[in-house]
Amino acid sequence: MMIRILLPVIAILTLVGCGHESLDEKIAREMSEYSLRQCPRRIDPYTILDSIVYRGDRKEMRHYYTVQDTLDNGDVYTDELCNEFRSKLLANIRNSVGMKTYKAHGVTFAYQYRSGRTKKVYLDIKFTSSDYRE
Repeated sequence: MMIRILLPVIAILTLVGCGHESLDEKIAREMSEYSLRQCPRRIDPYTILDSIVYRGDRKEMRHYYTVQDTLDNGDVYTDELCNEFRSKLLANIRNSVGMKTYKAHGVTFAYQYRSGRTKKVYLDIKFTSSDYRE
């Protein structure tokens, strides 16, 4: 009699538990769906967002960009420009309400800017939680 009662209860608990995804799985799914629907996406006349990929094992959200025309020149990326750009990206992360869940989860935000002509990486910037938590 006890087995007849326990088996349906175990089956229901198993089915209920199967529908939940971890936050890492949810972020990975959302970024994959976003990339499929929205990318490639022109950000400005010189920059295209190619994709956003989330790696749950690293808790890293990586944005892949291609630069064109004026920005597709390695000489443009001086230390001064890169530092200014890094500061602006960090300010955007700190001030973004849309990234609140990701920041609370300790996600590392990475940005890679690559040449449209040669595929050379011009910039590869990462921000860990210690960077964006004030």
